[in-house]
Amino acid sequence: AAYEKSGLSQAVAKNELRPGDHIYSWRLGHTYQHHGVVVHCSECEEECTHDSMHCCAIVHFRPPLDGDNGLIEITSLASFMEGRKVSRVKYGVQDIEFYVRRPGSVTTERQDPWPVATLRALAVLRPPAPDVAAEAAAALQGEGAIDPQQAAHWDSAEEVVYNLLSKNSELFARWCK
Repeated sequence: AAYEKSGLSQAVAKNELRPGDHIYSWRLGHTYQHHGVVVHCSECEEECTHDSMHCCAIVHFRPPLDGDNGLIEITSLASFMEGRKVSRVKYGVQDIEFYVRRPGSVTTERQDPWPVATLRALAVLRPPAPDVAAEAAAALQGEGAIDPQQAAHWDSAEEVVYNLLSKNSELFARWCK
């Protein structure tokens, strides 16, 4: 709470997110950030839990988990957040702000237009099976919801090995932007 009141927080509500946004969520008590790119966002009901990709979809580089390799996947906002707040990375900041803020939350780099970032993020996903693709299309048109278990099969187009220092979620999201 003190961090949010300090003016250093860049936490945003779901209704403030836009396609192409580079977002992050703190993990392990603010020791590191997990990054992703918003590829779909639509209005939802007040009581929405954001666990459907019809509401908001994020492409991120998931680190290795329970013996599985890390992979680039699409997921719901709720799954990405894991119960934490989400923040937007601020692009094009002055050097002084870059040095004052936590690494990963700001960059001096300029961002590309949102359609470019969204297309880059989606381009690395392997096309889903036809039945999953039909379900996704219907959900994005407001005719249903995407099953998060099936969406997990939208894995990366080629084998990508996660590396904490050289191939991670922040570097993936920055590449997209």
